Amino acid sequence: MKRIMLTLLASVVASAVLSPLAVAKKQPTNDQAVAAITQFENDAVKANLAGDSSFVEKNYADDWTGGFSGGIWTTKESVLADAKDSANNKQVAGHSSVAK
Repeated sequence: MKRIMLTLLASVVASAVLSPLAVAKKQPTNDQAVAAITQFENDAVKANLAGDSSFVEKNYADDWTGGFSGGIWTTKESVLADAKDSANNKQVAGHSSVAK
């Protein structure tokens, strides 16, 4: 019985010592997080300017929803539909050319 208790105690101590080390190694730094978000944003802008909807297809969650200051809500599905509507999806000076 003492042997089992000693083994159990040793396992608990080893886990307690190694767990914080494993977690610390996996944590990205703030700089890494900022760099990843900045890269994502830059890639999104490039894809948008190029009319490349594959970025949205690959990187947006299927249930993604975005809200805009004018009270307009959009989904991944609606963004992709707009991208395919080349007659109405051009923007000039930040304003959609679609009549409202």
